[in-house]
Amino acid sequence: MHCCGGILICHCLKAAMSKEADYVVCNPATEEMWAVLPVPSKNLSTAHLCFDPAVPRCFKVFLFVQSFEGIQRVEVYSSETGQWTSMQSQWSHDILLMGKHSECVFFNDTLHLVADNMIGFMIQEGKVIRSMVTVHTEGKAWRSIRMPDDIHNGFIGQSQGRIYATRLENGDDCCLSVWVLKDYATGEWTLKCTASIPELLGRPHRRHSELYTLVAIHPECSLIYLAGGVRLENTLMSYDMDSGELQIPWAKSACMVSNNTNTCYTENRVIFYLPFVGEENNTTAQLIK
Repeated sequence: MHCCGGILICHCLKAAMSKEADYVVCNPATEEMWAVLPVPSKNLSTAHLCFDPAVPRCFKVFLFVQSFEGIQRVEVYSSETGQWTSMQSQWSHDILLMGKHSECVFFNDTLHLVADNMIGFMIQEGKVIRSMVTVHTEGKAWRSIRMPDDIHNGFIGQSQGRIYATRLENGDDCCLSVWVLKDYATGEWTLKCTASIPELLGRPHRRHSELYTLVAIHPECSLIYLAGGVRLENTLMSYDMDSGELQIPWAKSACMVSNNTNTCYTENRVIFYLPFVGEENNTTAQLIK
């Protein structure tokens, strides 16, 4: 599942225990199904939806066919043509998208994703070097921007017209670090803020089995959402990047729609969702899973 501009794309099996599936593009706010797309081929990564609310009903879907040898090709669906087209990746041949659910941001008609360099995973001075790769929806521009050297998990997001990269270290201090892409043209990142989660909760250090995971970056406010706590706690928190305050507005279980109640929260994938109701889009943020 992926969300962009208030529209969802879901991978739906045609029948129970079936290997055949479709992609369904829908608007949960209006309960409309926009399109049912056949899956073009096997061994695909997560579908990445590109939708701009300023251009209603027009969207594209990117699928990346990759192996340990890199990205083999890119499948793109356009709502304007109603067809899939195939193109070759223009990134370096050793680029590999991170994980099945690679973090992505759609911004300025461009898809941004986190990637590894497969040649030794680009280990320099004991650090794993990761990149943010970008592709324009028309396939006109392909680019690779080196991420901050201290980034390990490759979590990115867009807020108020700027792209952020974050790191959450579950060590003694559970430190959250946030970088902002200061200069998009040159790829220059600047460290915006750091914070110790236990200190913000009034404790000098983390407790035994205390773990946190990054959830989302609010697209319209300077908020980062994270979840976790001690062992099986399901606490959802928001960190204000400007004020440095940590708030616990909800219990995580009250804000999620669970697909698998047996899955531990550290393995859950959470999607930030702003409903799209039309050209006059009054939105209220929600978190769904």
